[in-house]
Amino acid sequence: MKKNTTQNKPKYYHYGYRYIKPQDEPEDWDYAIQMHKNQNGTHFDFRLAKPGHDYAYSWASRKPPLNITSPILTRRTHDHTIEHMDFEGPLETARGTGTVQLLKRGKTKLHSIDDKGIKFKLDTGEFLLLTNVKGKKYILTTPT
Repeated sequence: MKKNTTQNKPKYYHYGYRYIKPQDEPEDWDYAIQMHKNQNGTHFDFRLAKPGHDYAYSWASRKPPLNITSPILTRRTHDHTIEHMDFEGPLETARGTGTVQLLKRGKTKLHSIDDKGIKFKLDTGEFLLLTNVKGKKYILTTPT
């Protein structure tokens, strides 16, 4: 996979927060997990993209969302371009500079989306991304 850098990719854009529509039919979506290091420390970005859309829903967490053993607090962030899901390298934003490393990229089986959250499967297991009433804070966990 070709690495994107700031030299061959001039800019990425935030889309704001799009509504995540309910869905009860399973569907294959794209996902990416990136590690972002900047002046505020390290966080992990988790992105989900519906087929045919040019943007990815995004969440950030302080803990890596791979092989989780206990629930992880995540925060919904601005939607990003599909191209940003493959991004690795130095990054400059209005908030400062940093580096992004792509940890995982692939397909996920999205099982459902409802007012409680998103249920999906990665190669490491089944996951629930549960929302609260405010909609920006989520808990990433595994089904019990």
